[in-house]
Amino acid sequence: ATINQVEFTSYWETRILHLEERIFREDVEDRSHNSEGATVGKPDKN
Repeated sequence: ATINQVEFTSYWETRILHLEERIFREDVEDRSHNSEGATVGKPDKN
């Protein structure tokens, strides 16, 4: 069975884009939570 190369590539490019977008959004949310915690005066956990 042969896979249409263009469809296959675009499919994975779309999936990777969505994945990176989600990771980026969660990373930004984590940073904003961390800065909020810092202003309240919670000790940073390293």
